[in-house]
Amino acid sequence: LIRFQEDTQVEITRRRDEIFAAEDGKIQNIINDYAQENGFAVIFLRNETQIYVDLSLDITPDIIRVYDERFPVASAATPSTDP
Repeated sequence: LIRFQEDTQVEITRRRDEIFAAEDGKIQNIINDYAQENGFAVIFLRNETQIYVDLSLDITPDIIRVYDERFPVASAATPSTDP
């Protein structure tokens, strides 16, 4: 049982890393395009170690909007209510 748990955790970690790597590439391309289109010389990633950043400088909502436009979520089919 312990071996199964360890193997399962390794597989979960491997798959998570694959997914994050693919998403990181998509997001990096969006950030690069956004910076060029909007005249940014540098864009910093926001993290928990920053002491203060004026919220008017935060372009996160813009990046999310562009990501959503480029990679829309396929809507799930509405389940049938028929018995």
